[in-house]
Amino acid sequence: MNSNSKTYWLSVLGIIGGLLSFEQLAMGYGVVCSWGPWLPSTPLPYISCYHSSGAVEPITPGQPITMSANFVTATGVRKHQYSCSGQWGTEPWQANITSCSWSATGGALPSSGLSNNLAVNNYTPLATFTPQQSGTITFSAGAVPVDPNYGCPPLTASVSVPFYVLSAMRLGHWSFNNPNWIGDEGEAPTVAASLQYVTNWNYGAVQTSPQSTLKYGNQNSTNGLPCITRNTGTIRFWYEPSWGVNGPSSPAILLQMDGGSTWYLSIAASGTQNVYNITLVTQGDQDPSPVTSASGSVNWTANGWHQFVVTYSQSANDVAIWVDGVQISAPATAGVHEVQAGVSSFTIGNGAGGGNPAVGIFDELETFNHVLGSIEITSNYGDAVNLDSDGDGWTNFYEIQMGTDPYNPDTDGDGVPDGIDCYPLDPNRWDCPFGDPVPPTIQLLQPTTAVPVP
Repeated sequence: MNSNSKTYWLSVLGIIGGLLSFEQLAMGYGVVCSWGPWLPSTPLPYISCYHSSGAVEPITPGQPITMSANFVTATGVRKHQYSCSGQWGTEPWQANITSCSWSATGGALPSSGLSNNLAVNNYTPLATFTPQQSGTITFSAGAVPVDPNYGCPPLTASVSVPFYVLSAMRLGHWSFNNPNWIGDEGEAPTVAASLQYVTNWNYGAVQTSPQSTLKYGNQNSTNGLPCITRNTGTIRFWYEPSWGVNGPSSPAILLQMDGGSTWYLSIAASGTQNVYNITLVTQGDQDPSPVTSASGSVNWTANGWHQFVVTYSQSANDVAIWVDGVQISAPATAGVHEVQAGVSSFTIGNGAGGGNPAVGIFDELETFNHVLGSIEITSNYGDAVNLDSDGDGWTNFYEIQMGTDPYNPDTDGDGVPDGIDCYPLDPNRWDCPFGDPVPPTIQLLQPTTAVPVP
């Protein structure tokens, strides 16, 4: 398959059709015998359309996409009574798929759209097309009985599935500035347990504990678009760990995507004090087990705020882990392997099933459907660390460190901005001591014959 193509197996079951009665001419002793009707307890013949997995990840305009369905005919068994003898018997019914077609909206340019003369009972059509905008693809198939003497009408099945074509964009943003943890586009969590709202360098944040769960579904409630992508994209967030000197002995999962495959970012102690290993683990459809796509280490002497950025695609050049504006991972040897199924949900601060908590405070989570460049990553980090929300001359991060209010230029209310107040938490004094309170001692070295002036 073209490396730029995406193959998605869609999760829908469509069943149409079924014959309730038919006749067969049975010649015996010169008498025409007819079959009775289908009995309610016996299976009816049908054709069904099966799809193996869920959501469709968005693609960019002009990018080829391959989608597929699977049509199967099922054999019915008819219990009947001969009119001439009164005896009961059974007769199998089978149909073959003879035609299959597909069509797509959204300015799609099809490679093919119709297959005839199939004569099979199991068929998987592939639809490759190049849409310019979001639309819908519809698969249809028809089947006829193997034995035309059965006299049953053709059976049909069809299914329609939407797909999304998006320009490079930010898919989601969670500032965590309120305790309901809802994103900018109304993305509410599906599970929110044992979480605490705290104030921080950028208004509010969410604090996790070993028992915490914060999970979101992968559909925006406002526009219906995915909130996160697995095969190509960028994830950016801030994290302040809350642990002792040693840190987590086993991998603590910072973020994990769920549904159909493994994808998570973790942090763990290295065994060397203050050194922590950060790892991106993924698993493509062709991978027998999860693989390490990127890894690196950081040296943190104390708990504090840190920005994480993960970029990924099927190109090795795009797979990287950034911490505090610096790429910490070595150059990747391979890209993230493609996963046909879309993401069903994602979890922050723990694994999907719990047991791997990343205890700390999370803030400013952003997801993108494209890979951010190094200039954008470093400039965004610089803008954040230099943010001075109240304009008092001290950055928000420094004010958090000093214990002052990053949104009030005069924390103690004494009329002096924090940036020039030597006692920003004391309303009764602000002036800084001038010089050394001990008078200096002056010694004259030249000329040696000088005498003091009276």
